[in-house]
Amino acid sequence: MADTRPIDPDDFHDFCVADGYDAPADKVYQPNDRPGFHTHPFDARVLIIKGMLVMAMTDHEMVLGPGDVCDVPAGTPHSEQTAATGAKGLLAIRRTVA
Repeated sequence: MADTRPIDPDDFHDFCVADGYDAPADKVYQPNDRPGFHTHPFDARVLIIKGMLVMAMTDHEMVLGPGDVCDVPAGTPHSEQTAATGAKGLLAIRRTVA
């Protein structure tokens, strides 16, 4: 299940590391990107810095803007969708133990 919490970019690194995530890296979402539903074998946490991103889950969608954080647990079907301006964020991953 995704979770949104407004957060300052300066605090995002500490927030992620404290929860066992790797250090965040820059993530650029291209304009008009709609990759379709997919999953990852790791937990993902993204902070939107610029632009807007629609995070679609199988049962709901969230519109994320600057300062919004979204957690996507490993194995969760999701899709990131952008508008004409795209989006920029920070992405952290946490490897899960099988």
